[in-house]
Amino acid sequence: MAYHKKLVKIILFGGLWIDGQYADLWEWSNGKWHSRGGPYDNSPLDHHNMIYDEKLQQVIMFGGKNYRYRAQKNTLTVKGDRIITLSTDGPSARHSVGLTYHSQHQHGYLYGGKKYKGDNQVALADFWKWNGEMWERIE
Repeated sequence: MAYHKKLVKIILFGGLWIDGQYADLWEWSNGKWHSRGGPYDNSPLDHHNMIYDEKLQQVIMFGGKNYRYRAQKNTLTVKGDRIITLSTDGPSARHSVGLTYHSQHQHGYLYGGKKYKGDNQVALADFWKWNGEMWERIE
């Protein structure tokens, strides 16, 4: 979930509940949730993270787990009522990342997350910068 500053709305995609994962898109405005469509071909996602990229004026999503509970490495954006893949390059497949946007630098920053190693989950501790077009690892 992320606040879309230009639209003045909260955007929500996917999620997990007792009966499974979701692949629908919602917005919160005027005190109510409104469906923006779905499900989407990008598949259901949960444990992903979202930010509002002020430079692009778009909500950006990264990672998560798909319907097979496989960690993802796609960077996605919400355009209208569509979910579009921006990049598959950058951080390795993972879920539960820390993701934030620095408005003065106009970059998104990603830290860590978890990946699967067999049946186990391994914590990651790498740091990445999103410049609106691509990811760059910060050493």
